[in-house]
Parts: sequence; C-alpha cells; structure tokens
Amino acid sequence: MLKYSISGNLSGQLIIFINGAGMGPWMWKNQIEYFEDKKCIVFDLPGHGENKDIEFISIENCQEMVSQIVLNESESKEAVVIGHSIGAQILMSMLEHNQEIVSRGIIISGLNEQMKFVNFMLKPLVSVSMPLVKLRWFAKIQSNQLSIPNYMFDDYYNDSIKVSKETLYRVLYENSNFVFENRSNFTKPVLILVGENEKRVMKKSARKNLMLLEKGIGYTIKNSAHGIPYESDSLVNRIIENFINDKSIEEHKEILEIIKE
Repeated sequence: MLKYSISGNLSGQLIIFINGAGMGPWMWKNQIEYFEDKKCIVFDLPGHGENKDIEFISIENCQEMVSQIVLNESESKEAVVIGHSIGAQILMSMLEHNQEIVSRGIIISGLNEQMKFVNFMLKPLVSVSMPLVKLRWFAKIQSNQLSIPNYMFDDYYNDSIKVSKETLYRVLYENSNFVFENRSNFTKPVLILVGENEKRVMKKSARKNLMLLEKGIGYTIKNSAHGIPYESDSLVNRIIENFINDKSIEEHKEILEIIKE
C-alpha cells in the first residue's frame, strides 16, 4: 500500500494529486495551499521518495494502488483526480479500468503517443544517466528543463537521487509505451491542459486525448512548458477550481482553446 499524506478539510471534496516521475508531492505545494477547503491527498510514486521500497511495476499497477486510496478515503467512493506527466497517464489508466471512482479528471501534459523507437535506447540511456543523477550540477540542468523553480530544487534533487536504476528504466519504458484509447468510454468531464512551449508530441497527445473523451475540454497554457502546476500555478489553480465547480474557464486570457483536428 502506498504511503500518502492528507491535508486540508477532512470533510471536504476529495482531490487526488498524482505527480510526474522523478517528482514528489512537493510539486503540488501551491495547489495544496489553494485548495485548503478540499480533502487533498498527495504521495510519492512507487520507487520514489517515501515509497521507494515499493516496486514500480507498471502504469496499470499504479492506477490500482491510487484507486485503492480513493476507495479508502472517500465516503462516496469517488474523487477528483489530477495527474501530471506520467501521473496523467496513471489517471488515464484509471479512466480505462476504474472509471466509476473518478468524478472529474484533469490531465496535465499527458503523453498519449507510443514511441517504440525509444525502447532500444532505454537501457544504455539509463546506464549512462545513473552516475550523473547524483551530481547537483546535472540535476540542476534537468530541473531547468522541467522549469522547476529554485525553491523546489532541493526537493527535486533529494528525490531524484533515491530513484534506482530499475525504477528509472521501468518508468521510462512505461511512459514511452503507454496508449490511452478510452475503450471503457469514460463520459464524465475531463479537463486537458498542455503548455504552449511543450514539445510537439505533447500537444499532439493533448488533441488526441480531447478527441477520445466525449466530455473533454482542452486548453493550452500560454508561456508554460512541462511544469504547468508550478510554472503557472495561480492561473491553473483558478482554472481547476472553475472546472470543478462548473464555472466558465474561457474568461482567463492566458489560455488558448485546443482545437480538435
């Protein structure tokens, strides 16, 4: 069972935050403070931080563990689930396998494009990367690529050095081979967010996810890359709040609607 922490209003609506690989609950700091009226749950992924002794097996296995948290902590047996990066893929897996426990989903920078060509490079890439991970200067380069603010760097570095070679390989493999097809026909509201400065494949995935979800709405966050929750935290918090409460999102000038192709 994953270790997790609860904050906010214990009687409030349950929100589950699922962070990206190599990240930790600290990445949701600004969201936890903003949604203090909700019952907020955060945790380290398997193989990370406080859960480093739990093997990271697969995205589907992760969604099973997250789903169990919802069942344990929600009287209604459902929750608003927010996922970033591989956390967004875990959310999509929940939509496939345990959709009844997701009242609303928020997919932030969720890759949905299988990249099998990466597979043959993974093992040598991981072998080369592991000795560098423990070096602060290398971690700083990586954190800059992820747009992690300086005040979160020590948390990022301390978490990254705990990740094993096996975990890193499994995470990269699962991330690059994940495909969401909405075979279970999830029909509840889903918000899809992607950064204006993200890679093309991430924007393509956002459009694909939007087309797959009947009640999906999608927006591009201006001047943001892959670190939307902490790069544009004030804006994203208001957008999420409006989405949860069925209020208009279009009023925000810092967003662009994702157009279905």
